[in-house]
Amino acid sequence: MITIDRLEFVRDHWQSADFLMRENADFERAIHVLDQGQFMRFSDVALVSLWGAIELLFSPSPAELRFRVSALLAAYLEGAGEARLILQKEIVKLYDARSAAAHGRPDFDTNGLLDTFELLRRVIIKIINDGHVPSKDELESRLFGDSWEKVLN
Repeated sequence: MITIDRLEFVRDHWQSADFLMRENADFERAIHVLDQGQFMRFSDVALVSLWGAIELLFSPSPAELRFRVSALLAAYLEGAGEARLILQKEIVKLYDARSAAAHGRPDFDTNGLLDTFELLRRVIIKIINDGHVPSKDELESRLFGDSWEKVLN
């Protein structure tokens, strides 16, 4: 649904979003998938595409993708505390739906598709508001906090 708030967001941020898309191919792909995913005929293909975009932004390595992506994503969207833990567990459930869709399991739950669209939309809006795509080091710093950075340096 188009609202005044959403139109004002576009008016206020389209130039920043355009700059970010030109500067970061992963962010550009995420915007494209969010935009075009709603037109995909098969919901399992749309869900896998959405998670592909999320993984481009939030997977610093291919190891432990389910935990790593969910933890980094939750740390990016929520401050430390219970809200982050709740979000991380919700993201794990969405990632499990993605895995079911990717592997053609008959128990694929299409309810996770809309929630994944919303998750990617939330990420994109935060990136646009922040004015930059977080680096893998920034994401890990958010996950482990400032004290972790001091240990590494």
